[in-house]
Amino acid sequence: MIHYHEMQQGSTEWDEIRKGKLTASNATAIGANGTGLKTYCESIALDIIGSQKDHYINEVMERGNILEPTARTAYEFEKGVSIKEVGFITNDRYENVGVSPDGLITLDGGVEIKARNNNKHFSLILGNTKEIPYSQIQMTLLITERAWWDFVSFNPNLSKPLFIKRIYPDVKYMEKLETGFIEGNKLIKSYVEIYNSYK
Repeated sequence: MIHYHEMQQGSTEWDEIRKGKLTASNATAIGANGTGLKTYCESIALDIIGSQKDHYINEVMERGNILEPTARTAYEFEKGVSIKEVGFITNDRYENVGVSPDGLITLDGGVEIKARNNNKHFSLILGNTKEIPYSQIQMTLLITERAWWDFVSFNPNLSKPLFIKRIYPDVKYMEKLETGFIEGNKLIKSYVEIYNSYK
């Protein structure tokens, strides 16, 4: 069963529900199932044992926070749809895993919005897909069990401010994510046990 947790992203409640969980913002590390996953799981374990979290907002994050509402409206107008915001989504099929999508569309899809800078936005329009968060979108598709997800780049500095690319489920990559979920949970449990048994 899929669970939709209604809350404000970035709130204390949102931080609490994400604690101890593998999330889509680190889907690349999860899918690769290597050194990056170990480092990521260390940070999750650190969160579980109750350390004070480091909070910071860099320039890219700040830009996204400012432009995302405008980008959402522009996408809705372009596609003739309404975006439903949701705080966090979990799926009973996967232990300690969840995603925080930018929005859901009807019962079939969703949207991931990024405010790319001039060069990156232009590069996307030219066909360079490296700026598309493919791993993150695939993990979101896996957890939500939806049919498609639109990646949206928004940049009001260009005459073509919207770049939209529809992404569909990639079964082979999802299998890598599922393997990463299993390994990640093992690592997190191991790290917490090692810490708790340290004298």
